[in-house]
Amino acid sequence: MTRLTMNGNASQTLWKECLAAAFGAGDATLTTVLMAEPTSSLEECECIIRAFAQNAGIEKLNSQVLVTHSGPTKSSIREPPLASRIDWAEGRIVSSFEHGVELHPAFLSLARDATERLGRRLWRTQSSTLMPLADQVRLRVCDYLVDRYGKKWFERLGVPPQEPRELDRLRVNPFDADLGYLVSLNRKIFLANRCGYDHDFLESVRLMRNDLAHYKPVDMSMVRRVLAGM
Repeated sequence: MTRLTMNGNASQTLWKECLAAAFGAGDATLTTVLMAEPTSSLEECECIIRAFAQNAGIEKLNSQVLVTHSGPTKSSIREPPLASRIDWAEGRIVSSFEHGVELHPAFLSLARDATERLGRRLWRTQSSTLMPLADQVRLRVCDYLVDRYGKKWFERLGVPPQEPRELDRLRVNPFDADLGYLVSLNRKIFLANRCGYDHDFLESVRLMRNDLAHYKPVDMSMVRRVLAGM
């Protein structure tokens, strides 16, 4: 199996791109700060964004603004809702094509549940980028199994999935194996040594996918471990 070619800066680049998309939409200055500062976790990003807010003279968050802009709204980028024009003019809200009008991350960093709110924004950018990578690994392992053992590979290897529904899916489509099952299979027959993926790598991909599937952003170390094995 051929691995993807990843240079040493790939994980850092991907991490920064996710930060820019998560927190920099509508504010080039904040994007520049996030790109310049070394970070490896959501908590470090939160500290930088909070410091950015303090340097901008933002000391507290109006609770009404937080309630009004607690989530994205379906509004035109050029035309925020009439009730939001003052907040828009004073920089409390930003807008993007993908997510509409939202509270500026600097103001969001002052909320009591800032970590959770900022984490959701990081998660949504990471999930759209990293989940396809996890699925690519899953499909490559399935492709190897089909090529080597045929469409009934799960029966030939003698280690079928424990879930009846997953077994039924595999009988219809041999590429429809869950990543967790493939990792378990790897433990039992040392599949990684045959297809080019080692166990630690597959386990890292599984953990990353599980975190993202449960709406939890991942840190830089996880991104690095996954990309290093691609």
